[in-house]
This record gives sequence, C-alpha cells and structure tokens, in this order.
Amino acid sequence: MYGVEQGVGSFEKRFRYFVVAVKASLIGCFKSRKFTPYLYGLFAMLCIDRRPTNAILRMALASSLMISNGTVAFAHARDDASQSLELKIFGKVSPKCELSFSDDEADVVLTEQAGTTTLPFAVDCNQRMNVQMRSLNGGLQHVEVGREPRFNGFANFVPYTATFRIDVEGAREVSAESREMTSSARGNVGRIPFQSKGELNFAWAATPPLLGGQYRDVIEIRVSGY
Repeated sequence: MYGVEQGVGSFEKRFRYFVVAVKASLIGCFKSRKFTPYLYGLFAMLCIDRRPTNAILRMALASSLMISNGTVAFAHARDDASQSLELKIFGKVSPKCELSFSDDEADVVLTEQAGTTTLPFAVDCNQRMNVQMRSLNGGLQHVEVGREPRFNGFANFVPYTATFRIDVEGAREVSAESREMTSSARGNVGRIPFQSKGELNFAWAATPPLLGGQYRDVIEIRVSGY
C-alpha cells in the first residue's frame, strides 16, 4: 500500500510539473497573441482545477483543439494571406518627322556650262526616315515657251539631278534625275535624323545655248518615319 501511494504521489508530482510547463507555454502564446478562443478556455480550466484526472482530460481536450482548430486556422490564414495580380501597361509615342528650309526658293543664273546649287535644311525625326521627291516639270522649263524646242539651236529645258543628304553618320543619300521625279522618286536614309542638318543639292550638265527668259520647276519633298 505504501508503494502504491508513493507511486501515485510521484505521478501527481510529475504531472503537476507538466501542468506548470504547459501553462508557461500557454502564457507565452497569450503574450504573442497566437491564442485561439479554445486555448483561452483551456488556460482557464488548467488554472482552476489542478487535479490529475481532470488535468489529463483537459490536456487531451487541449491536444484535440490545437490540432483541429489552431493548426488548421493558421494554415488557412497562410493560404489566404497572399494574392497575385497581373497589370498590363501600354504606352505610345507619336511619330514625328519634320523638315524645314531656311529659304524655299533657289534663284540661280543658268548658262551653257554645268552648274550646281544647294539649299540647306533642318530635319527632326524620332524614327528612321523615308524621303519622297516629286518634280512638277521634270526639269527647269522655260516659263513662256514650255518644254518642247521651238527655236533651232536653242534649248529651253534644263534637266537636273536632285540629291537629298543629311549630316548623320552612316546615312544614305537619296538621289534622282528630274525626269524620273515626275512620277515621284523614293528612298530612305537608313538612320534617325534627330535634330539634324542637311542639304538638297541640284546639279545640271552643260547644255546648248539657252533661250533667254525665266526657267522654273517646283519640287515637293515629303519625309516620313518607318
């Protein structure tokens, strides 16, 4: 009998140490705010009743509640705590290609000799540039007489070559004969002429004696990005 009582007393003593350890853990959970409502009730029961039998039942209940409620609740919270979204952003830059001449007229003195003249310009594009040149008459044409020869020994029409070039490294020239430009001549410079300078050059070959009077042509130049 003494041995049994001693065994029970030893068991109760060990169990009380266990209860104290559990309560210490629960207090730590309480301070870190990781308690569920069920654990609050468990903590109160362990503080009120220290009898071994009731404590065993309450510890079993505590284990069940922690597994079925606390762990599942925290796992569920982790699953719902993150969310992934995709946001698509679009932008657009308007194409720009501008050409301007300081003088839109070239006044030259024609003779039977070959000659050239140059018109400087400024160009500003944010894309690679296409160039289109179109001639109204296909050359310098006598204003009163027209293109067809009417006086023997005299010329009244002067064809020329137009060359469009920009001051950008690696840029290509766009060149065309005036006769070809009546149906529009096209080309591209292969570069982006951002705030650049350039020139339009006209060159003509030697001709027979020219009929006196005014000679005229109109050139349309169109630039565009690609």
